Amino acid sequence: MRTNQEKRYSRVAEWIYRYNSGGFRLRHKVEGKTMWHKVKSVDLQAASREARDALKTGILVQRKQSARTVTKFSQEGLSRYNNAAETTRKKVAGYHAKVLPHWQGKSNASVASAKKKRRRKVQR
Repeated sequence: MRTNQEKRYSRVAEWIYRYNSGGFRLRHKVEGKTMWHKVKSVDLQAASREARDALKTGILVQRKQSARTVTKFSQEGLSRYNNAAETTRKKVAGYHAKVLPHWQGKSNASVASAKKKRRRKVQR
């Protein structure tokens, strides 16, 4: 186990950690996963204000985005390539056309319901 001298960071306020290099990081959990965000300011007071604002806006935005349907998420992904070359658009559209029918569940399911598919171990 690491001692305090070997730690890379230390807690200075609620959700705020200071790294040995001098920068601040914001640590919070979203649906059980720990998320780290770099805080731009070097002052603790400004860092706490920035952390408070980030927590108010950032978590709400993530919840709204995870409520999107798979079809809408796919359409938004395709719209990013409007200015790309025609061959690139065809490749991306082909990928989306293959993924959507094989989605576990329905295409109107929320993005939050997506789970990583576990691979089977091949026995030799």
